Order: sequence, then C-alpha cells, then structure tokens
Amino acid sequence: LQTTKGVSWGSPLYVEAINQAVMPVRRPLFQAGKYIGFLTTAVTITDLSRFIGSLQVLGGKAFVLYGKDHLLAHPILEEADLSSFLGLTSPLLNVKHSGDKVLFAFRNGPTEDMFLLKEHSSLVGRHLVIDDEDHVVFYREIAGFGPKPLIVGAHLKPSASDIGRSFDRI
Repeated sequence: LQTTKGVSWGSPLYVEAINQAVMPVRRPLFQAGKYIGFLTTAVTITDLSRFIGSLQVLGGKAFVLYGKDHLLAHPILEEADLSSFLGLTSPLLNVKHSGDKVLFAFRNGPTEDMFLLKEHSSLVGRHLVIDDEDHVVFYREIAGFGPKPLIVGAHLKPSASDIGRSFDRI
C-alpha cells in the first residue's frame, strides 16, 4: 500500500457483524512525500449490486465479476440470502451458483467473438446461444485496481437498434 499512488480495492471479505461481504477501498496517505498511513472504507456487495441493478441495459443485466468466476455486483445480489454459498474460500458467490444462465455460459461454455468490436479499445463482445436463444455479452477487463482483475459488462438479447446504446454505456 505504501507504493500505491491512488485508490485501490482490497480483496473481498465477509463481515459477520453485518452478515455481508464487502470490498475494502483504500488510499495511502502521504505527508511531505512520506507515507504516514492509509484511509479505508468498505462498500457492501449489496449496495454495489443495487447500483449495478439500477443501470438501464435494455432489458439485460449489468454485472461485475471479481476475477473470472465470482460475482462482485449483479442484480441477483441485491436482496438474496447467500449465506449457504459463502464460505472460507471466498465471500463472493461463484457464477455457477448464481442462477444466471447467460453469465454461467459466458464463463464456462463456448462463445463466439463479435468481430465488429475487435478495434474498439478494450471492449469485447461475445455471442452465445442458450436454449436456442441468442444472447450478447459486452464486457471489458479492468486490471490494476486490486488483487484480481474486474470484468465489467452486461448481457442482453440482441436487437439491432439497441446494441449501439448498450455498447456506448459500457
């Protein structure tokens, strides 16, 4: 933390007193160029998920993954009782237990790159077919804010007129 210049996220942890997982947010403090400590707070996974759930993504769902397999923010985490899934290995819900078939397929099944997004910075688009229905996942991987990269994105059923608006939001 002494070498960090800006805000960083810590590893998620479970806080028994509030019965929730939180993400610590830290910022080092310097005085006259010398490290003197740090300031920290925490954001509950529930609050982060409420924010993500409030985003309008054309009938789809916005999400944030912590690493490759754990939900950091998702509408399902807004009110869910996740105590049966939380354990010592991770305070976050694994995608495979989320009930979100699209997100599970995105992380575990075959996907097809959408070539139209190849040249648009770090935004990636993937096409999936689940139960004979088309789905699109737009996402970008963000590293450097904490111990694991974040995958920030949204999934929706494609409609030619709506994809551009969702694309711009991400």
